[in-house]
Formats: sequence, structure tokens, C-alpha cells
Amino acid sequence: MKDLIEMIAEGLEPASDEEIEKARAETLEQLREGSEEDQPWEDVEAQHQPGAPGFHSALHTIQLYMDNIERHVLANPAVALDPGTYRAAYRAYEALGETFQELASIALERAMSDLDRGEDAERDEGGGARA
Repeated sequence: MKDLIEMIAEGLEPASDEEIEKARAETLEQLREGSEEDQPWEDVEAQHQPGAPGFHSALHTIQLYMDNIERHVLANPAVALDPGTYRAAYRAYEALGETFQELASIALERAMSDLDRGEDAERDEGGGARA
């Protein structure tokens, strides 16, 4: 991932989907390499699935950053005084909200799928439809 100085030097053009996917793959590779020293990657993945502590931690972290942007960036007079700066900060706030919503949707889909599987299993144990 580019650091702030690189971003400023190159200009702040939005990254392409290909650049984002490349950054994601690099991040995953670094995470895998780092995890193998402590625990198998499969354990790390399991700890970060919907419903697991790592997944909830990601949601919580996003909420913290959103709160910080709202309290310390958007409410900073230097930001609020300049329409362009405020707009850029507000877009960052919205983007984090969208990220939260994406993760929450994943969790909801998983929960609904688990619920459906549980109901199917209950019907199977009960011998099918009841009269």
C-alpha cells in the first residue's frame, strides 16, 4: 500500500480495481507469512469469519475510526472552514460507513444461511411436514 508521501507525490487519483486487488493480494501474502510464525493461517481465517472475534474486532475498529473522523477531523475548524477539505473528509467518513455496511451484510447473510440450515435440519429430524 502506498504511504502518504507517495500518494501526494503521484497525485491523489483513485486506484483502479486492478491496483486495489493487487494491494489486497499483497496484504494477504504478508498476513499469511506473518501468521505462520504464531499459528496456522487456517486458524487465522477461522478467527476472522462472521461471528468470530476477529470479525467483530474489524467492525469495532471501523466504528472507532468513523467516530474519530467525526470528532477530530470533521469538527476541526481547519477542516470545517474549507469546503473542499470538509468534503474530502466527509467522503472518507462515508467510505468507512460503506465498509462497515459491507462487513455487516456478510455477517447477516451468514447468520441467515445458518438459520435456514438449522430449520432444514429440524424439519429433517421431525420426519418432514406435520399434519
